[in-house]
Amino acid sequence: MNFVEDVLYHIPRATKKEKESIRTELENHLLDHQEALTEKGVASEEARRKAEEAMGDPAEVGNALNAQLSPFWLVMERSAWLFLVTGLLVLVLALSPVVHLVQSAAVRTVPGALFDFWLVRQYEDVSPESQGYTLREDVDLRMTLGSQELRVCRLYMDPTPGEARMAVLMVLYNRDLMGYVSNDFNYVGFPEWRDRRYIYGNEMMKMYLLYDIPVSPGDTHITLTYQRFGEERTLEIPIPWEVTP
Repeated sequence: MNFVEDVLYHIPRATKKEKESIRTELENHLLDHQEALTEKGVASEEARRKAEEAMGDPAEVGNALNAQLSPFWLVMERSAWLFLVTGLLVLVLALSPVVHLVQSAAVRTVPGALFDFWLVRQYEDVSPESQGYTLREDVDLRMTLGSQELRVCRLYMDPTPGEARMAVLMVLYNRDLMGYVSNDFNYVGFPEWRDRRYIYGNEMMKMYLLYDIPVSPGDTHITLTYQRFGEERTLEIPIPWEVTP
């Protein structure tokens, strides 16, 4: 029995029409969440599992819905439930700009903590530690891109002798706290980097993780480049650890 069918099993008071409506709402919600995770690099089956986990225990969800279908004062209760759901949706939509503003402020002050928060909640399977990067250090290096600020906020390294590699956590935001960010990050990289992960973002900030930047013994820094419209800029990022042969 899958998640949706398990929920419906625990709603005996629902009519056939009501169950079909609930089924559609649940499937749409799960599909939206699954697609959002898939776009961020999570495998389809794993994304579905995470989406179902985020919904909670199916028995509890079903029982809660079933409780709303009491045979007493049925019309009033269902009307009240509809108004409640509508009110919550309106509230969420109204608070979205506030949430974005809070995140925009956080990425300027505690970007590493913001990254850890989202990684632990949703992206632990692609964390640098899970990819073999055992060394970590917070830094604060910046490159101005017009009205935007590109900030290198954390470095990781896999110190395997002869195969050492770096990973770089970067954030992009508008220097105006209320300003939006563009796609300038698409023009940023390292000569030999192999993988980029878009971790989290919205209209006011974005977070990226660059994987597999090879380093050799004697290297003291890696160089970030920005190229667009014939313009080129570089940012030297010191390597805080010794690279061994």
